[in-house]
Formats: sequence, C-alpha cells, structure tokens
Amino acid sequence: MGWSVFARLTSFGLALNLALPLASLPIADAAADNTTTIAGSTKAPAGDNSVDNQGSDDGDSGVNDDPVWGYFLGKTAYVFFHEIAGAMKTPDGGTAIANTAAKRDQLAGLLLIAESGKRFGGAVLGDAVMGWILSWRQDMQDEPTADAKSGGSWDSRNLSSAQMSDLLCALYGSDPAHFHGLVDSGDIKADATAGCVEGYRKLTAQWTTLLGHAGIKLDMSDSLAAVDAKQGGSNSGQSSDADAATAASAISLELRPSTAPTLADFTGWLSDVGLANNLIAEANRDLTLAAPIKLVMLQCDKNSDPATASALPDGQTMLCYEWLKSGYDAATAQNVEAPPE
Repeated sequence: MGWSVFARLTSFGLALNLALPLASLPIADAAADNTTTIAGSTKAPAGDNSVDNQGSDDGDSGVNDDPVWGYFLGKTAYVFFHEIAGAMKTPDGGTAIANTAAKRDQLAGLLLIAESGKRFGGAVLGDAVMGWILSWRQDMQDEPTADAKSGGSWDSRNLSSAQMSDLLCALYGSDPAHFHGLVDSGDIKADATAGCVEGYRKLTAQWTTLLGHAGIKLDMSDSLAAVDAKQGGSNSGQSSDADAATAASAISLELRPSTAPTLADFTGWLSDVGLANNLIAEANRDLTLAAPIKLVMLQCDKNSDPATASALPDGQTMLCYEWLKSGYDAATAQNVEAPPE
C-alpha cells in the first residue's frame, strides 16, 4: 500500500455518509442512554440530496465517486456505528441496550440510516454504504472462502452474507425512490421490495419507542429519505446557536499511537483526514445519550502492548486500526489499481 494512494485519498477530504440497513428481526426489551447534540448540519440547497459535512476538508464539496474512497468509508462507518451501538447503555451505565448480536446489527443500521443523507468528502453516506455492501457481497460470491481466510479480521467475526442481505434490504426500505436501481440491477428482488419497506418501517418504529423509553433521542431528519423530501432553504433543520452552545459531546475520541511499521502510513493518513472526528461530530448532532461513550482507536495486535487487548473501562469501546486497514486493503484490491509512483 503506497503512500501515494493515501495522498490521493487525502485530497478528497474527510469521509462520506453511509446508511446501514437494519435486520428484519423482532426487538425485545432493552434499556438505553441519553446524549446531546452539536451545532446543526447545514442543509444542502434544493436539488442536492445530501448534507455536507462541515468537518470535511474537501473545499469545493464536489462529487466524489472514487470506489476506494466509497468502499472504505462505507465499511468504516458501519464498523464505527456497530461499536457505538454495542457501547450504548442505560443511564446508570449498567445494561447494554443492544444486548444480542441481532439487536446490535439493527441498532447500528438505524444509526447509519439516520446519517445517510449527509455527505463527507463529496460522497453521500447512504450511497457509500450501498456500494460497500454490493462490493462485499460480490467478493463473497466470487470467492466464498475469502472471509474464512481473513482469520481474525473484523469481517470474519461480525459479518455474514445473510446479515449483509438484511442490511441491503433495510437500506432499500429506508428510501425506495433513491435506491430503485437496486431493483433494476437485481440486487433486490422485485417481489421482496414491499417486505423491505415494511420491515424497515416496523423496525424503525420499534427502536424509536425502545430508545425513547430508555431516554435516548435519535433525530432521523438527516436520513436520505428525509433530506430528499425537503424543499427550499439550505438552512432548514439547522440547530440554533443556543442549542449548539449548550450541547455536550456524548461520544468522544481518544487516538492512541501505533508502533507497527505496517500501520504507520495508514494511521498517519487516517489522522490527517479526521475520519473518526467527523463521524463522531455528525453522530453527536443527531443522537442524545444519557451515558457518554469514549471511542478509543488503537493498535490491537496481540503482539504489541498487552494493554490494548484488555477490556477497557466502562463507558469506553475500542476500534482497532487493523480493522480499518483491512477495509482499505480490500477496497484497493477490489476496485482500483494504485496510481503510478
């Protein structure tokens, strides 16, 4: 993985928004957290179906359809929200809200869909997630044993073809008009569309009720469907200055250094583009939690500092550099050739 590739991606600025579908499984009782919001998003002008991420360093806010960028951001956002979903607890910090693997998938998907209309570095999050899912599924079809070969990777522990099909169905169900191309391409069967829409509707209603009872507030007004439906003013839905002044970040970030030579270029680039910072900023705009969460990004190789593999204190969750680097490696392998040196 050459530095020139990282330099190329850095020029796109920080990352895109992605919308993650929810599995169509019933939700049992659970409890929740309570958070806050940051400054309001600036809505895109009429005719533009995305919300620009104010934290992006992509100055011209142009369209970015680079497949490496899309795949990497799509997967990274899913991993990010999957870890956040698992760390969300009741106000007393004692009970996990998503206390089963299926619930964690569902909640991660709902959080992603809530942010799906936002744009990072010129790419709409919902579209980036869709592209990642389709690419991942195709790779599994072409080489069914590929995931098994990945050993202890994040994918092999947390994803299956069935889960990805559920995600794609929920993504379609969140905005059938925007994702109609999935039916044209055959990725969503025509006779399954109604089920995807109804399943997404039911899951959203169930989780909204569940989160509300637990003291959590999730604003869905930045989803693709909601943004597409907005007409007129570019500042519609913007939070007031008073709201911004009183808001406190419910999700915070700690970046720990890496000692692995194989991660040096990657972690440097990741820090430069501020991917985690932007995802956190956008999540904190729309999610109100009771118990704060600290996301610790670190090197998790068992051969490095033993402390990285140990359990973090309550209120903290980890995101391994290795998980994200594997996504970048998959993106470059599947989608593009590295530019010439």
